[in-house]
Formats: sequence, structure tokens, C-alpha cells
Amino acid sequence: MGHKIFPELLQAGCICAGHMMGDMDAAKDAEKEARNRAARRRMFLDRDWRVSYRGNVWLPMGDYVVGVRELDHGYRGFIKRKFEDKPVFGKKVYRTMDEAKLALFDAVQKFGERDGLEVKGRRS
Repeated sequence: MGHKIFPELLQAGCICAGHMMGDMDAAKDAEKEARNRAARRRMFLDRDWRVSYRGNVWLPMGDYVVGVRELDHGYRGFIKRKFEDKPVFGKKVYRTMDEAKLALFDAVQKFGERDGLEVKGRRS
């Protein structure tokens, strides 16, 4: 958690965080959201990933398609709106496909909220 009088992030349990925040309900909500996000991240790899005719693995997510392309030297994630031709590729190349998928999950969580893109879903 962060606090205005401490320049660094603090690690605190839910009760201590609630006392420092002055809002126990907000602390409980934040802990619940953090646990839910961690569970969604763990299950993201087990989702029903599809394989395109070009060999990319991809996953439909609302109005978007996210996926991973294999390169000669690793894997790179991409995201695109459905029915558009050009995906936007990440800049970083990952050693494994799972690393690229998890980075894609983090990117979707970080940037997708503004467009209503959520990582929730079914297990395969």
C-alpha cells in the first residue's frame, strides 16, 4: 500500500492497512481485488487459447483479440480490435510463451480498463 507520508510502498496486512488508511472497508476491498487479480493471472495460462493459420496463439477478449507470436529468438505479445487488420505488438521479446502470455495479461490489466477490456473468463 502507499501512504502520503512514506515515499516507498509499504507491505501491510489488511487490518494494519485499514488502520493506516483510516478506512477498513477500502482496505478489505483492495485486498479482495489483489487476491482476485492474482487468481485470474494464474488461470490466464489455462484459458482456451486458439492457434491461427499462421501459428500464433490467440484469445478473444470482448471487442479485442490478444495473442502471442513466436519469433526466431523468443515470443512477443500483441493486441488488436476485432475486425481490424493490424495488431499492436509489444516491444519486449520473452524467452517462453508463458512469460509472453503473463506479460500480456499485465498489459491488458493496466491499459485495458480504460476501454472496458477485462481478463475474466473460462478455463479450457
